[in-house]
Amino acid sequence: MKEQKQSFDQVLERRGSNSLKWDNLADPQMIPMWVADMDFQVMPEIQEALHKRAEHGIFGYAGPDDSYRQAVCGWMQRRHQLEISPESILYSNGVVSALKTAIQAFSSPGDAVAVITPVYYPFYRAIESNGRKIHPLSLTLKEEGYVLEDSELEKLDGATLLLFCNPHNPVGKVWTEQEQQKIGAACLRYGVKVVSDEIHG
Repeated sequence: MKEQKQSFDQVLERRGSNSLKWDNLADPQMIPMWVADMDFQVMPEIQEALHKRAEHGIFGYAGPDDSYRQAVCGWMQRRHQLEISPESILYSNGVVSALKTAIQAFSSPGDAVAVITPVYYPFYRAIESNGRKIHPLSLTLKEEGYVLEDSELEKLDGATLLLFCNPHNPVGKVWTEQEQQKIGAACLRYGVKVVSDEIHG
């Protein structure tokens, strides 16, 4: 299949399309920026694959197969130079359900679960709804952008788990390699497991 280029110049009208983002505005002049919902069409290759699947005509239950796992492994190798095994890939219906599952798997009721604040509000709910305590590490806004001070990293002492978000939602911070190494070193020092939400990556 010949690779096609994506157009980011085409403006698509989303109002009236049952769009959660665009059809519920109190003021039609508002620009909704509260949800990660694309306003550009997906790549033509994706549309073609969906059309091909729709032509089959039977829509039963399905799950991830070997081709899915191989695609994920290939992506991680090409984009991040990470060698992962297909057997290590688990499937979730969404980031929030994955966070809740990870909290249940890697901590116990009453444990402190660290988050770097401010953070996407379902992180807080995922922690509290599982009987864990929110353990906040606060970002500081400086001239160069949002920074996690070394003194905040020391607060990892006593936490069981860190829910990490990269790029960080909602401030849009893309953590540098040096920052990630510093956070990782602090987690190793205090025995804190890391669950990393990289959906915006």
